[in-house]
Amino acid sequence: MYIAIFDYYPKKSNSENQGFISTKKPIAKFGMHFCYQLVQKFKAMKTTEERIEKIITDTLGLPDNTLSLETNLKTDLNTDSLDMVAVIVAIEKEFNIAIPDEHMERIQTVRQVLDYVNKTSHMLNL
Repeated sequence: MYIAIFDYYPKKSNSENQGFISTKKPIAKFGMHFCYQLVQKFKAMKTTEERIEKIITDTLGLPDNTLSLETNLKTDLNTDSLDMVAVIVAIEKEFNIAIPDEHMERIQTVRQVLDYVNKTSHMLNL
């Protein structure tokens, strides 16, 4: 049995390509316990959408599975400005981003929160 190992080679000059190279290594080299931990870590990873929904439900005290991407935070959930600030602060802390007040005022739905976080996180990773 083998495990794929990915090594990242950064670009050194304009003529060289950068990218990931996959190599196969025997699992015995890493140990079964390491591989089990790796699989468990990947299973435990949550998507950005799941993390945002969890933050919103926890912050507003809602039951799980009550949100959809089209849920309007202000009208459907009857949140006031203090609730919105609490949600935004929790999202900022979770994703290590800053959401200016003028952007916060335009965010209405869960999808808009998700899109903003994805866009901002992508910009920070460049």
